[in-house]
Amino acid sequence: TFGEHSVNMVGIRYAGVLASCSADRIVRFWDIVGSNGLCLEADTKHANCLVAACSDPGNMYFVTGCSAGYIKVWDISQFTGEVCSTIEQKHAAMRELRHWQARPFAST
Repeated sequence: TFGEHSVNMVGIRYAGVLASCSADRIVRFWDIVGSNGLCLEADTKHANCLVAACSDPGNMYFVTGCSAGYIKVWDISQFTGEVCSTIEQKHAAMRELRHWQARPFAST
């Protein structure tokens, strides 16, 4: 169930899949049109809780952001919406491409 997330759940829809993220730093992809349920669960290894997530219009990339100012870009082009049960399937379905940290603002 969605109750597995602790707080600050954010969801987006694409291709019959709902992606959710929260303070537990885990991204979950849910099949919302079929009967698969939870398709993919991935630890983003962000520094703090996740506060934002989105995908591009072509569903090739997924972007996550945490409260520490880190942004990560993931390749999800191999994610098919099927259940990913092995480590290899999970790594192929959501692979980190880049990450950045926002610079602190200088005070004047």
